[in-house]
Amino acid sequence: DLADETQVPRLISESLDQALRICRAVAREDDDVALLFAQLGERRVRSGIAALLDRRLVAPQALRRYLENGPRDLTAAVACRRAADRLRGLFTDAGASIPLFLDDGPVRHPQFAMLAGDIIGLCASGDGDLTSRSGQAALRGLIDRLRAYFLKQDGEPRGKNFMGTGFTAADCDTEDAWRRHRQTAEALAPGVAQAIRAFRRDLNVVMSRGLWRVFAVALRQYQRTLDRHALVDFSGVLERAVRLLKEMDEFAQSRYRLEARYSHVLVDEFQDTSRAQWELIAQLVKSWGEGFGLAGDALPPSIFIVGDRKQSIYGFRDADVALLDEAGQFIEQLRVEGDPRRAITVSFRATPTLIAFVNDVFGAIVEETNTGAVRNHAFRYDERDRFPIDTDDPLVRLKADTAIVRSVRLQPDPGPPTRAEASLGLIVDETVRAAAGRVAGEVVRLLSGATVRDRATGLPRGVRPADIAILFRSRDSHREYEAALDGCGVRTYVYKGLGFFDADEIQDAIGLLRYLADPLSDLRAATFLRSRIVRVSDAALARLAPAVAAAILAEPGCSEPSKGPPARETLGDEDRQVLDRLRACVPRWLSWVDRMSPSELVDAVLRETAYAHELGGSRRMQAHENLKKLGGLIRRAQNRGYATLARIADHLEQLAVGDESNAAIDAIDAVSLMTVHAAKGLEFPIVFVVNMGRGTGGARAPIRVATDASGDPSVAIADYQSEADEAAQAREREETKRLLYVALTRARDRVYLSATVQNGACRMGRGSLGEVLPVSLKALFAEAAVVVAADAAEQRLVTWSWREGHTHRLAVAAPPDPPKQLVAGSPSAPPYTSIAAAPGTPPRHSSAAAWLGTPPPDDFGAVADRSATVRVPVTGIIVPPGLTAGETDTSDRPSDAIVGTMAHRLFGLLGTTGPDVVRQRARALLAAPQSPVVDDGKIDRALAYAARLRQHPDLAGLVASGRLLYEVPFSLRVDPATIVRGSIDCLVRIGDGRVVVVELKTGTRRPEHEAQLALYVDAARALFPGRAVEGLLVYAT
Repeated sequence: DLADETQVPRLISESLDQALRICRAVAREDDDVALLFAQLGERRVRSGIAALLDRRLVAPQALRRYLENGPRDLTAAVACRRAADRLRGLFTDAGASIPLFLDDGPVRHPQFAMLAGDIIGLCASGDGDLTSRSGQAALRGLIDRLRAYFLKQDGEPRGKNFMGTGFTAADCDTEDAWRRHRQTAEALAPGVAQAIRAFRRDLNVVMSRGLWRVFAVALRQYQRTLDRHALVDFSGVLERAVRLLKEMDEFAQSRYRLEARYSHVLVDEFQDTSRAQWELIAQLVKSWGEGFGLAGDALPPSIFIVGDRKQSIYGFRDADVALLDEAGQFIEQLRVEGDPRRAITVSFRATPTLIAFVNDVFGAIVEETNTGAVRNHAFRYDERDRFPIDTDDPLVRLKADTAIVRSVRLQPDPGPPTRAEASLGLIVDETVRAAAGRVAGEVVRLLSGATVRDRATGLPRGVRPADIAILFRSRDSHREYEAALDGCGVRTYVYKGLGFFDADEIQDAIGLLRYLADPLSDLRAATFLRSRIVRVSDAALARLAPAVAAAILAEPGCSEPSKGPPARETLGDEDRQVLDRLRACVPRWLSWVDRMSPSELVDAVLRETAYAHELGGSRRMQAHENLKKLGGLIRRAQNRGYATLARIADHLEQLAVGDESNAAIDAIDAVSLMTVHAAKGLEFPIVFVVNMGRGTGGARAPIRVATDASGDPSVAIADYQSEADEAAQAREREETKRLLYVALTRARDRVYLSATVQNGACRMGRGSLGEVLPVSLKALFAEAAVVVAADAAEQRLVTWSWREGHTHRLAVAAPPDPPKQLVAGSPSAPPYTSIAAAPGTPPRHSSAAAWLGTPPPDDFGAVADRSATVRVPVTGIIVPPGLTAGETDTSDRPSDAIVGTMAHRLFGLLGTTGPDVVRQRARALLAAPQSPVVDDGKIDRALAYAARLRQHPDLAGLVASGRLLYEVPFSLRVDPATIVRGSIDCLVRIGDGRVVVVELKTGTRRPEHEAQLALYVDAARALFPGRAVEGLLVYAT
């Protein structure tokens, strides 16, 4: 079976337990392995080897090539001897000045006095005992102290005046002595830095041999673990497939069977392909270019790859952006005739304003940066990448089914847009929490009346929550935005890659598991008390400390023994009652640990503590689904064999470091929160790119195996920094540019950029999206902060331009005053907007919730099923001015309504039979018991209306040339919770494939008639997908 993503961490951990146990024994005999453990420690060795196992299709080959090219006779003793000789020569060449240099130093400080003694001992002792591990460890300690004294934290020599050592003139005999000492130290520092770099380079080679042996043991144990569980991971599947194809010759039966089944290969998202994956594809199609297999068939085989260099953002998973160019050359060699390259040159997603902004931003980024060191992996944005903006043709035609009805202007109307109309926006504040509040306020403003283009029709409609996405650089910064939106009554959905193990309900459940697994741990007990399961106050927790575990396990009503006053007696009434109740429950829960499965135990405790009451608010549905998903993870782990509660808790902690996403729910009516990686391939009308100054942070990995810009392998362990490390930083910066491109191109109508500005400066962290922005665009954040501080509504537009290009106007969002909040139970935006509404037409009713009336919210969740689909008539969503949904328009007389109904029914009979027959049919219709009494005068009027409609100039040609369908019923979903039912008066199907919706009216012209026609046109498009649909409104008067 294929091991899933939740199994692999457990399998790796199980393998490393055995591998490190073996390697600890090996380290007693192998100096290289011992040095690796001494320099990194077992915890960092474990994390480094685990990372290599994840990359075992790439890392072993690079590590092997690195060792093959390195010196074979280099050992730890040799490396130490070389370093001692270099340092001894450096100090000895100074001659008699070294004793004077040391005497002038801060000898009154014991730390320098120790260093001075070591330097004298190094110069006097020769090689010393550098063959023993203790002697080598002593030299490594001396080199670390020399580095701390002579070099800065970045490894560069201390500069002028030798500042930053932590010592002062007070530690020396005289001021002159301190000055002389610093001058000599400044001269010695470059030589010390060179000697230390050489030592670390030699030591890195020695540790690499130890790493190879440890990795070989770990890989063997991991493979045995997979075999023992009858599993294979994804890397193993790929490795076996490549090996199988390599071992096949062109006449192998397996190859013939494979080619007979697959003759066409399509690879999507190729820019995120690794070299191992490309090798599989290349082996599969290689024979096509050599004339073997299917290459000679009547329909030759084909390979089609789809990719965009600008969207390659998975380098951390060994995706290689340079492969796109290499694959293009490979495909060209398969068949020399023709040009296999094709490019998309038109953007069908974004508005011209956003396209122009993206073109200028990334044109400026490329112009400002030098990418010579990573040319093959550099972000490129030239004329081939710029989407053209056609200024000659002011109209952009829509899809085939809407081209006849409407067109959309490419260029905006002359004059600057207002803040509410701007397609580009800036949101700034001093803190992330405050910026999140501003983002939430802007979301509420958009949901309260802004419009976006409908994806299907391209025409304006109201903004819905699902139209909005908030994107982050990293997965640990979404909580503030989720809380701010929740406070405004806006539903959110935390999308793939964000927040599952960060969610409050998951932390509460895991806190319960960890406590029951080890109830004597004070730390776990404190975490459990602060969870929402118990909810002990901070003050009570402080009084119970440090014996928190003992406080829980004491008898109910009793005070635990302590030197001070009894802790229980110092608690407040509520905390004391909660603690007594908990003390009564915990012994029973602990007795269940060995009698119930972990999943049943968690369910039972949460049920007994009424934890469901804590899951209120807009995240109620997401929280319930998250707990279900956690239960599934626990059951999956416990069903694979014997698993104690402690092992389950440890397994969940291992999963927490991954990118586990929230449980999937129906997020069609919620604002999406996600990382930029998760947003790839998606699009939204409105996108907020927030926390642009927040970088990835974090320390470097303890073991780094890669290739440099020239393709040579490189291994760096611990603090040693290789050239490949520097190239890796440059590659990460280029990938950040591509990540920014993905973020900005997710939007169709509006983009907002958000960052924090403190003391007038916007600081972009290393690895942040803002770090790669053009300098002039970064300055706009500080300018926007000034605009917000001035609180000048008329000046809340800032401008930016690049070269002689467009002038882009960005609206500066300000917090609403007072802060707005969506009304609970009311719709956040109209789900249906007329595509042919006349100017001045008031907005129609926006949802079935308004039509039916919404019950008031309560503290225990919804009583009614608000997610149920509601079916309404057309009059429930198309409402005349001055009326509400469900009210009847009484402006027309009842007799006029009867005549109009008769005219609609008689319209289809005219032209197919004579007037006498039509009149008889009219009387037959009126003979039904439910029909009103109608005299001959009204029948005559109805016949006159029907004849006048039939002879209308716009309709006569359609009637003669097309097929007519009368009273066509339909049901149309206008939003996720509402289905509108009605019937179309007349549908005309024309021979050229067009469909015309004819709406017949016998009364006076009213504004809602065009909205009604627009609804019928949408229904016809649903009935006849792919057909061009027009609408025609015909009046008899």
